[in-house]
Amino acid sequence: MTANDAFFKQRKPVAVFKHKLLVDYLTAWATKLSVYSNGAVAFLDGYAGTGRYEDGTPGSPLVAMNAAQALRDQQSPKVLRNFFVESDPKYFKELKKNVLSHPLGQTARLYPGDVVDHLDSVVTQVGSAPLLVFLDPFGTSFDSDLIKTHFLTDPKMKVEVLLNVSIQAVWRIGGLLTSNTYEPHFHKSLERLDNSLDGTWWRAQFIEARERFQLDGTARYVAQAAREVSDAFANRLVHGTPHQALSVHLRKTTEAEPIFSLTLFHKHREARLLFIDSAARAHREWRRAYWGDQAIRLNTSDTLFEISPDAECDHELEALSRESVAKIQKNIVSVLERALAIRVSDHPSQLFGKSIGTAGKSELRKAINKLEKDGRISVVRAKKLDDWTLKRP
Repeated sequence: MTANDAFFKQRKPVAVFKHKLLVDYLTAWATKLSVYSNGAVAFLDGYAGTGRYEDGTPGSPLVAMNAAQALRDQQSPKVLRNFFVESDPKYFKELKKNVLSHPLGQTARLYPGDVVDHLDSVVTQVGSAPLLVFLDPFGTSFDSDLIKTHFLTDPKMKVEVLLNVSIQAVWRIGGLLTSNTYEPHFHKSLERLDNSLDGTWWRAQFIEARERFQLDGTARYVAQAAREVSDAFANRLVHGTPHQALSVHLRKTTEAEPIFSLTLFHKHREARLLFIDSAARAHREWRRAYWGDQAIRLNTSDTLFEISPDAECDHELEALSRESVAKIQKNIVSVLERALAIRVSDHPSQLFGKSIGTAGKSELRKAINKLEKDGRISVVRAKKLDDWTLKRP
């Protein structure tokens, strides 16, 4: 069994986060942009896999198909056209079977082979409709030129890209740079990562960051260096393009370092708060899946008391929400020390800070309202939270 085969056995909690974020953002994005495109939008999954895990849980293609059905059934119906590409012949056979068994299966377009070989066909069929591209490669099987050349450089193209980067692969392969031993396969592993990260630039940055974090006494300094490289890679891709990058990080457990980074490459400011809020809902669902797994593991061992996953998770989420509100308040005050007034959607990264991926619109509103009540800021409200203006008192 290959690592890929094991991946499709059962959905892990980290995939719960990824798929919840995908369906929530895809639905919100399609609902918003379909207004400007006669009700039609498109979705491309460039590394579609089998479409479903062996335990029956939907993978990203069926998540998108279910979103298409939900959008079609709305009071004001929207058309989400789905395009799926998979290079592995065995996985493509399963993908085709799983997608065609969906009620809307005949509306999807499926392509065997490499995603880059089918882009011209997909773009032609999409036409002027907005396109959301989801790229979730396994490991380092990704060519960064795919994004730069085909999606980010054309200012006229109505496209957003959601890319999943393996931070875990960066720290694992980056560790080879300072290894005391050398194996022939090291060179190939490093070259594959070079191809994924747009060149060899990351090597020097990884070594420098690793040494810096180690000298500072930072725990898990290798993982911290890998995360810094991942963030720098996202900023490198958007340099000189009309796009911006916004990232959230995925963890296996609540205490662990991030193993993946989901980055949205977008043009319009309205996308930012939609993405952040989708990530917050995904985080809550991930926590519930994590606590469910923990309860199964611990309740089947020799424990004195049985764990109630719902109660434990609710308590944890409430505490995390309060903590996020306090952090966002500090961030707002800090930003307004450098500016007389700001619009919320212009500064989401600064306002949320390290709470991106855990906090959403609810925590942001609470933070703003508390600061206003305490007389520390003034607020000019608009119909959408994105357009609220925060000012010094």
